[in-house]
Amino acid sequence: YSLSKNELNKQLDFLENLLHLTDILKQRFGTLSGGQKRRAEIARAIIHRPLLLILDEPTTGLDWRECCSVLDIVKELNEAGHTIIMTIHNMSLVARYAQRVVVLREGEILLDGKVDDVFQETELLKTAYIKAPQHYQLMSMFPEIGVKSYEIDVIADTIAARMSALAGAEE
Repeated sequence: YSLSKNELNKQLDFLENLLHLTDILKQRFGTLSGGQKRRAEIARAIIHRPLLLILDEPTTGLDWRECCSVLDIVKELNEAGHTIIMTIHNMSLVARYAQRVVVLREGEILLDGKVDDVFQETELLKTAYIKAPQHYQLMSMFPEIGVKSYEIDVIADTIAARMSALAGAEE
């Protein structure tokens, strides 16, 4: 793990920019907010540039804005070539940030696949006490709408178009 002083300084500069650490570098860890602590913990975990990063509930205790900020950083790390394995219980965040989802039930793999494929299995997810994000639940209740994408904007546009068509048919 040893880095030369030059390598360490370069890595600290990189992490300061990536994780937006300028505001917290001179502060004591105990005085930081939850989101600031998560960013500092991520910096500590990746200072030696591991190819694999395992994060256990990295958003625990954070508000929505802080959750998204931390996961935006995790996404950047993934895009930079790091493999990320993460446990997280907020399915809306999973839908927004994950590429692949593995659902466990009683220690066994219940589902393993792309986000859309896993969250379409709303009834099977219930057997693991997991609720799919609301837009997946909505689409499973109204398959006749025929949305081909589970992106929220596409769903909203499709529903609005169907409602307009129905309103026009009633006139």
